[in-house]
Amino acid sequence: MKKFRFKIGDLVREKQFEASESYGYGIVTMSLKVGKIVKYRCIWSDEKEYWVKENNLYLIARGQCGYTS
Repeated sequence: MKKFRFKIGDLVREKQFEASESYGYGIVTMSLKVGKIVKYRCIWSDEKEYWVKENNLYLIARGQCGYTS
């Protein structure tokens, strides 16, 4: 079984970053695996939620997984 690359609370960024109409930075809120495809629901800097494929994201910072720092 393939593990999820990102966890809930991780700060991510879209690989295809364009300043005009992009999501920019987002926080992972949910993950879903359908067959071989892994998708993440992220809340983006424009305060909207979108589903994004794992291949289109890269990690900026790890979340705290519910723990205090």
